[in-house]
Amino acid sequence: MYSLLLSFLLSGTAAPTPPTLVGRWAMRQIYFEARRPLPDSLQDRLMDSPVGDTNAALKSGEQTALVTFFPDSTYRYELSRAGQPTLQEEGSYTIRQGLLRVSTLNAQPISALDGQRIVKLTRRELRLEHPIWQPTQQVFRQTYYQRLR
Repeated sequence: MYSLLLSFLLSGTAAPTPPTLVGRWAMRQIYFEARRPLPDSLQDRLMDSPVGDTNAALKSGEQTALVTFFPDSTYRYELSRAGQPTLQEEGSYTIRQGLLRVSTLNAQPISALDGQRIVKLTRRELRLEHPIWQPTQQVFRQTYYQRLR
């Protein structure tokens, strides 16, 4: 009985930071994944998204998005365009069942990273995703990061 209660309590606690997450990561691409057929109207909405412009700016170097995860469960997120900082965010993070939760130290109400699921984590690649629109539509925005050396 005691071990059952202990395992129940521990299941809701934050997992330790995976060692492969610690480090500095650069956003390389944003894309969408639909896990079921979409009507033309939703496909059109995806095609009209500003994500294409963001991806072009990331590829050309006009825009950068960097996130650094530290071993003490803090992070720093930096976004810049044309060499000028447009967003700087710092805070703490936890990971529960693959879900990244963050709380910012800045006065920003919503973090760019909060609520994203870690779908791939290797020494060189980090892929985060979160659903867009209604969950029943099964459309996800995935963000691909590459580790900086």
